[in-house]
This record gives sequence, structure tokens and C-alpha cells, in this order.
Amino acid sequence: MATITSKCTLLISCIAILGLAACSEPQSTPLANSEAAPVVTESLPTTLYAPQNRPDVRGQIGAVSAGHPLAAQAGMRVLQNGGNATDAVIA
Repeated sequence: MATITSKCTLLISCIAILGLAACSEPQSTPLANSEAAPVVTESLPTTLYAPQNRPDVRGQIGAVSAGHPLAAQAGMRVLQNGGNATDAVIA
């Protein structure tokens, strides 16, 4: 019984050490030159996709919302054929 407790203590200690190491800040290394690295200031577009007018599909027994109308229609077809919400998500 004592060996199981000591193994559990060792395992929990290792997990805690790895967790703390993952949360630490990376060490910064000084630049070889005295000049600072150039700063890149490219701006991303505010939307990465074109918004759709009606990406959701509604039926009498359910509704499906998706980022693309074809995906919403596929999910609704699954529901109409007797599938559940999990099946609709996978579709």
C-alpha cells in the first residue's frame, strides 16, 4: 500500500512541475546587434470571411445554424431524416 501512495505522490509531483514549467515565461535572449528587430505592423481584415445573409435553416422540428448555408442545410437534412443533434453537428 505504501508503494502505491509513493507512486501517486511522485506522479502528482511530476504533473505539477510540468504544469508550472508550461506556465512560465520564456527567457529572452539579447540581440546580437545593438539595433532592435524591425516591427511588422500588418493589419488583418476585420472579417476573414464574407458574412452570409441567412446561414441558419429552420424547420418545424428543429433549427440548425452554421457558418455556411450549405452546412446548415446538410445539418437540417440529417435532422429531417431522423438523426439527432450530434449527427447534425458531424454532418
